[in-house]
Amino acid sequence: MAASANAQLLKEIVERKWTGSSVQDVNFTNNGKVYLDQTLQLSLNDDQTINGTCTTIMKLDYKSYTCRINVTGTFNRENLSIFIQDGDQSGCDPLPGDLHWCKGWGTLRLFKDRDHPGYYILKGNVDDDCGGKSFMEFGDFVK
Repeated sequence: MAASANAQLLKEIVERKWTGSSVQDVNFTNNGKVYLDQTLQLSLNDDQTINGTCTTIMKLDYKSYTCRINVTGTFNRENLSIFIQDGDQSGCDPLPGDLHWCKGWGTLRLFKDRDHPGYYILKGNVDDDCGGKSFMEFGDFVK
């Protein structure tokens, strides 16, 4: 019974709404920055596979562009990590110039949020098909 209660708790944690944001220096905007706000919503299946969506809002020179991407992956209960990869895009705004939305993949680990008891953080390194590498961090704490 304890194992099934633990499995249910992990499912509830993974299926929370995860949000994150970042700022990156770039050479293709007037202000030299790109701002990203992301929301990750996942479902954990009985076979430990993951599916869900990631919605990204990208701000370039104070104009916002939105893209929703289907994500898939697997959950590893032993080290509390999720391997996640972007799939099909749906409802993505066209980006200016020759920019395009990149698809990413990587492993995010689950940690307790030390600043907010009862909440968690997903963080890890993500690669993308545009040649980028970035550190991602999502939290479930609602401000």
